Amino acid sequence: MASPREASFVDQVSRLAETPHAVLRVPATALLHADGTHRLHQYVRAHFKGIKPSLAGTLGKMAIGVLTRSPNSIGDAIAHTSKDIAYHAKVMATMKLLAQFDLARPVLSLSEQEKKILTGMASIAASGHCSYEEWSMFLAQLAWNGGKCHIEPHDGMHGHARHGEIRQLLTQYLNSHYPVHDIVLASAGQRVADAQDEIARTRDMESRKRDATRRVLKEAPAVLNPGAHWMTDEELATAPGYATRKTDTSLLIGVTEGGKAVYYNGHESLMTIGGPGTGKSQAHAVTNLLRYPGSAVVLDVKDDELWKQTAEYRRRRFGPVFRFAPTDFTGSSHGYNPFDFISTDPDRAAHDCFVFSYQTILPNPKAHDPYWENKGRDFVWAYAMLVALEEKGPDRSIETLYRYFMHPIDDEPDSEILAIAQRLVMLGKIHDIPDLEGAGNALQSGIALQSKALESVLDTARSNLSSFAKSMTARRAMSRTDWRPSDLRKHQGATLYICLSADDLKSYGAMIRIMLAQHLAQLQNYSAKPDEPPITFFLDEMPKLGNFQSILNMQDLGRSAGLRLWMFCQYIGQLEQCFFERYKGVIDACRVRSFMRPDGQAYEHIRPALGETRNLFSGERAPLASSSDLMGRAFRDKILVLTSGENPMSLGKVLAYKNYTKRMLPPPTIKPMSRA
Repeated sequence: MASPREASFVDQVSRLAETPHAVLRVPATALLHADGTHRLHQYVRAHFKGIKPSLAGTLGKMAIGVLTRSPNSIGDAIAHTSKDIAYHAKVMATMKLLAQFDLARPVLSLSEQEKKILTGMASIAASGHCSYEEWSMFLAQLAWNGGKCHIEPHDGMHGHARHGEIRQLLTQYLNSHYPVHDIVLASAGQRVADAQDEIARTRDMESRKRDATRRVLKEAPAVLNPGAHWMTDEELATAPGYATRKTDTSLLIGVTEGGKAVYYNGHESLMTIGGPGTGKSQAHAVTNLLRYPGSAVVLDVKDDELWKQTAEYRRRRFGPVFRFAPTDFTGSSHGYNPFDFISTDPDRAAHDCFVFSYQTILPNPKAHDPYWENKGRDFVWAYAMLVALEEKGPDRSIETLYRYFMHPIDDEPDSEILAIAQRLVMLGKIHDIPDLEGAGNALQSGIALQSKALESVLDTARSNLSSFAKSMTARRAMSRTDWRPSDLRKHQGATLYICLSADDLKSYGAMIRIMLAQHLAQLQNYSAKPDEPPITFFLDEMPKLGNFQSILNMQDLGRSAGLRLWMFCQYIGQLEQCFFERYKGVIDACRVRSFMRPDGQAYEHIRPALGETRNLFSGERAPLASSSDLMGRAFRDKILVLTSGENPMSLGKVLAYKNYTKRMLPPPTIKPMSRA
């Protein structure tokens, strides 16, 4: 067992290594005077060799002067003595000035490998298996980092006339007398490994496992294989959010080579990227819907695959299921009217309609002239306010909203569009909402002028709402409400399936965005318990929803409200088209990022996280897995899993059609909708 003093020292070093704002600072003399001062003295003398006077020449002149009694030669000898004294004084002064610096390195810059070696060296120093001098030298070289550190002057050197000269000399000396940083790390790693062997021969193995110091030393083999490696079972056991035992919050990610199931229990977002035929739905979506007891929202875009294979089992085992299928011509869909979730209170309605309008007409950061979109969105907001605050019963619907936009521009006193403009002005005055009044006045002015610009603005709004109006099944699906977002909390295990094809998703994207945004708004004002199964959103082909800001908000805010997002897409290029320059941030904000046979663009994104291995003896570097490896036979049935702050995982797929066919029951029957 390590003594309390040993353990305390190692704990201090370990805490230092995990404190981002800490700084590793050592005096430069730790390296300058490592072997005494003789070597440094010689180096400084050589640096000033052009200044040192020639003693032989002066002595020759002096001898001739003595023979000839020349006063000039004797004077030369005196001058030489004076210059020699000045030379040695400058050398000594330089030696002292070199000692007036510290080497400082932020702990934040230490790699995981360096942190492991640092704690390993601390352990063997604390247990007496390396000398104080060896420990001090290692610390100094770790701080020096091959010259990639801050060289900080002492107070006396600030503003010194020779500051720049001495700093440069210090850098040159250390670069020329100490090995490159990789060799320092390799040597220290080997030293830790050798100490581990020595301790193994002298201490009982079981007590060593319980010893905090030895736990660090056990990591020596990984340290000695510098660079990246696949996550080990030991690392998996301590990785935050992961587990090998199922809980009510668990999502199954895959299995290790040893057959252990790997679960994710965290509340942060997940993303799975894989092209067609890679099994992402069967390995992640279907498998988890047949296992997960928490509530779920499912975007089902592949011929109702998720509904058909999982809905009945979830209904029997977990909770009620709802199917929203606005393009199902049989009418087998539950209803959802967005206006049932827009408040009748004017202040709240203004916010609700603002969200509605932004999901209807998405901002396009690359639009050359966003004027038409912005104005169209303003009128969608204003007309939606009119529906929300003035219409009643069945007329409080998207169908009514679209009908407002279909009125032609007509300046007759009894025209429908002029009546709408007047109602907007009156509504704005009654509820003190200047923007409503302004929209009404702008509409009246455009009508009076028979403005083509107004027609273009209204056309922009119509085009984004037209999918609601052109389909009778869509209008029926959005004319009434058969479930509420709160049902997902009220009934743990309840599931909402949003069923439509990938092609229809592009046309009806605004409808789905509005629905999801309203669900998020209704569900986010909640404080989830740590062991409470989060409501998980399984969003297949998520990029087809467009630049969906509410998704990004859910990434940031959903965790504390018990909302978890799992996004699926085929290629990174889809995310780039959807989120523009923010697409990398959307990916990296996900706690768990799974890739199945990644293409070239995906590989370039993940390559830094994969890292490289390096041969300690040859120095040759190679990626942990190449692009051809990940696209080839070896990874055909594998999932590459990346997690911030952890080593990557290579997991086997748990395919639902191979493992859970008995749970795939015929889907429940939904009573066809009627107008009533």
